[in-house]
Amino acid sequence: MGGVEWARAAHCDKRQSGNGCGWVLRDNSLTGTMPTEMEALTQLTYLSISNNNLAGTVPTEIAHTYLLVSVMLSWE
Repeated sequence: MGGVEWARAAHCDKRQSGNGCGWVLRDNSLTGTMPTEMEALTQLTYLSISNNNLAGTVPTEIAHTYLLVSVMLSWE
């Protein structure tokens, strides 16, 4: 699944992330790998992608999201 589909499935959850933006993508039937374009999400502080059908590894580009403090990857 490409970055556009991820963006459509996401919503910014300020309750989870304070001043940044948290993406809650759990239970969205996402498949494939995490898009490397996530590095452009400079305000991302929280990412929940639990309970999807993802494969592969977490892209190293996610290290460029300097505000990211929490990633939930359970049940992948």
